[in-house]
Amino acid sequence: MKPEDIALNELCMFEFYIPQSDKPILADLSLPLEEGARPLTQELKNKVAGLINLSTTWYPLAVKRIKDEFNGDVDLRLVGLNILTDETQKEFIFGLNFDVSKDEEHGRGLQMSFPSFEIIKHGDAEASMFLDY
Repeated sequence: MKPEDIALNELCMFEFYIPQSDKPILADLSLPLEEGARPLTQELKNKVAGLINLSTTWYPLAVKRIKDEFNGDVDLRLVGLNILTDETQKEFIFGLNFDVSKDEEHGRGLQMSFPSFEIIKHGDAEASMFLDY
């Protein structure tokens, strides 16, 4: 993905694809952009595009964490990427939201730090959406 490919809709979201999925994934940048109160900077576009381009690193880590929870016996699909911090913060945090066959109602979510890709939070899908301050 190129930074110039990021075109936000009115909700500060856009769809993208990664090699690990044949379905579109919805990226949400509303939190760092405060739902339209702040502009989308080139630096944030660069960071988000770079993160998406590194899916071969973070995707397998996320899938392993969720599969470990279900002893490997689960089908899952990445449906959302939530950018939780902006480009000015030292630690860039993003959330991943998965549909999972073993918990269709709640799904699974996790937060990771970029560029270390350390999993810092895991739980139902809501875990991917909000920072704990």
